[in-house]
Amino acid sequence: PVAHQEKNAKKLAEYLVEYMGGLEVTYFCSNLRLDDLPNILAENKIQVIEVEAYATKPAPVKIEDSIEGVLFFSPSTVESYLLKNSPDKVAYCIGETTATVARKHFSDVRVAKIPTVESVIDLVNEEYFK
Repeated sequence: PVAHQEKNAKKLAEYLVEYMGGLEVTYFCSNLRLDDLPNILAENKIQVIEVEAYATKPAPVKIEDSIEGVLFFSPSTVESYLLKNSPDKVAYCIGETTATVARKHFSDVRVAKIPTVESVIDLVNEEYFK
């Protein structure tokens, strides 16, 4: 079971610094991960062993024009979507990091209250099941 979760890697790193102190962690990440978590931990003398668990590769798919909104779970999914589609839809984002990228292209960007798949679905449901 998950013992603790935060909205983003920076907040998780700050929590780990406060409650771990001086230990070693293994960080499973992608080739496109942000530097926040490993940098904050290293600055606080927590050794970070990085394991690149997967490589992110674009997999763009053209979607129908009748679609009104698209769900994004990472910045790379926004970029992949834009390779074959226009940003004329509502962008539903899992968190602020993803929303920051989406806002560069989409005029209507909405962000989940907490960074979970369920929260993104709740965000969509709020719009369509009022």
